[in-house]
Amino acid sequence: MADREMPHVEFQPLDTGIAAHNRISGAICLLPTLDSGLDNTNGGDSVEAIFNDQALGSLKDAGLFKKIRNPFPVPVGFSNVSEHVSLVCTFGHRMALLQCPDTDTLDIFKSILGPYLVGGNEVLPTSDIVALQYHGDGYGVFVNSKPVFGQCDFPLARHFVLREIAISLAGRQQTSAIFHAGVVGTHEKVVVLAANSGSGKSTLTATLAAQGYIYHGDDLCCLVGNNCGVAPFPTRIGLKTGSWSLPDLKSFGIGDIKRTFVGDGHIKQVMPKSVADPSDTAKIAAFVFPAYSNDSEFKLTGLSKLDALQRLFSSGTRLTGRYPTIRPLTETLETVPAYELTYNQTYPAMNAIAELLAE
Repeated sequence: MADREMPHVEFQPLDTGIAAHNRISGAICLLPTLDSGLDNTNGGDSVEAIFNDQALGSLKDAGLFKKIRNPFPVPVGFSNVSEHVSLVCTFGHRMALLQCPDTDTLDIFKSILGPYLVGGNEVLPTSDIVALQYHGDGYGVFVNSKPVFGQCDFPLARHFVLREIAISLAGRQQTSAIFHAGVVGTHEKVVVLAANSGSGKSTLTATLAAQGYIYHGDDLCCLVGNNCGVAPFPTRIGLKTGSWSLPDLKSFGIGDIKRTFVGDGHIKQVMPKSVADPSDTAKIAAFVFPAYSNDSEFKLTGLSKLDALQRLFSSGTRLTGRYPTIRPLTETLETVPAYELTYNQTYPAMNAIAELLAE
């Protein structure tokens, strides 16, 4: 539902609560119960008629009713520079052109994107151009000359570049959200392992792929289409030094290994042998939020749908599109179970995910 006076604000029911979203500013508020803050005595369908004063105050404080986008911290402007190096990214019938300021930077993205996402010499006239440019003492990232964020350091710029390539290859018009997650399963069904860096997400994804499950992506995957499937984005999996020494991974075969230096240490980038096809748009069997710790006991705990939505956004999920809507994501969560997975050994966690895929 939406307020007639503010059509850019949407309210989507989710389980017994409401997810409120401003489609211009991007602000999101979660109300845990349908009757917390509701005031149906006035009738009508304006915001004031739906929520009581206390709930309205909370929503306004969160920026839900803004009618302008928040400015970037340090704005950047696109420069029509003549000197740059380019790379054609492709997966299936879609393409994107990546432009970088120098060869060393381009090689970093070649290494991350791997053999399945790089190829070809020319792009279609309708293909997106994703450009990384120097800006001050940082970088700017642009899609078709428009900035996607303000000035930022290279790790953040790298994330934005890969995110925009993933959306371009999945189809900008078809993509409603992009997950920061590992995605693994079969050609038809996957588990989405959504988590922040350091949670064990990549190690778990690599181990499951090495067991023979189909690898769809390690870091970014798009929610696409009316049936809310996941489009694959099979970059190389980045494994930290500690993860690579685990016997869980050493006992399985993983192909196409590269090593890249990150900060003061290094990671190994691996490409599993069984990779999703470009045409695969797999159904989501479950959302799983892994949390690895030496002190944790193995436990798989069911989550409420509102809790799952909050964790998705906390782990880096973002809505996409010029005028994004939260509805495809909430509709997906209505039908897909979500779990928190705590563990200190990979095998029990791997078996739990295998059981979710078998259901």
